[in-house]
Amino acid sequence: EEMPKDETNYMVVGCKAAFDAAGKPVPLLKYHVVSRIPYARGLGSSSAAIVAGIVAGLVLAGHRLPCWGSEALLQVAAGIEGHPDNVAPAIYGGIQLGIFNGTRWMTERVPCPAGLQMVMFIPDFIGKTSDARGVLKSTVTREEAAYD
Repeated sequence: EEMPKDETNYMVVGCKAAFDAAGKPVPLLKYHVVSRIPYARGLGSSSAAIVAGIVAGLVLAGHRLPCWGSEALLQVAAGIEGHPDNVAPAIYGGIQLGIFNGTRWMTERVPCPAGLQMVMFIPDFIGKTSDARGVLKSTVTREEAAYD
C-alpha cells in the first residue's frame, strides 16, 4: 500500500483545516510532496504531513494563527491527529510532553539528557498505527492509558 493520493492524505487534510481556520474555501490545488520520513512505519510521517499541510494552507490562504497563549497551530494539528504526541515535536522540535487541560493542549519541551543516543528500526513493511492500536485489549481504554 502506498501513501493516499486523494483528500484523505494528511497533508491535504491539514491544508483544508488551515483554509477552514481562515474562513475561506480551498481552491483547486495540485500537491507535490517529497518526504524523507518513511510512510506508515511509526516515525511520525502523518504528523509531519498534517503540520506541513496546515502551514502551507495558512500561507496560501494569507492567514495567521494566534501563537502566544493559545498555540493555535498545535490545537489545529492535535485536533486532526487526536493528540499532540507527534505533531508537537513536528512543530517545536525535540522531545515534547503534551497535556490536555480540559480546554486545550499544552506542550513543554523535555530536556534531552546529555549523551542520549537513539537507535531507529525502520521495518521494510507498512504497519499503520491504526492497525497497531487494534491489538490493544479493551480492559483499559486508550484514553485511560494515555492519561496515565
